[in-house]
Amino acid sequence: RARFALLKRVKPEKMRPKRHAPRILALLRLAVQYRKLLDSEPGLSLRKLASRLSMTPPRLCQVLNLLKLSSAVRHAIAVLQRVDGRDRVTEHGLRRIAAHKNSVTQMRVFRRLIKVPD
Repeated sequence: RARFALLKRVKPEKMRPKRHAPRILALLRLAVQYRKLLDSEPGLSLRKLASRLSMTPPRLCQVLNLLKLSSAVRHAIAVLQRVDGRDRVTEHGLRRIAAHKNSVTQMRVFRRLIKVPD
């Protein structure tokens, strides 16, 4: 009983860290780290790295495909502000953008996704 008296009650909203940057930035950083791991170890395959990271190979491919985004789109994501406490862009939307090979097309689709006029 004395042990529990020492613990303070913390409100749930105070337990969560306040995020100012979009979640996708953390995922892009992870993708860069995963790519560095794959490049640094010659015999390392996607399947081996995925098992080492406790994720499925398709999920690892999804994360790595985010590296196909052009530098202009990555920069736009980095400076993107949150609206009403929510991220304006999702991973799913960015995966669709990364499927385009042309950087101009990627940027046009990105602007359409976040509803910015051309």
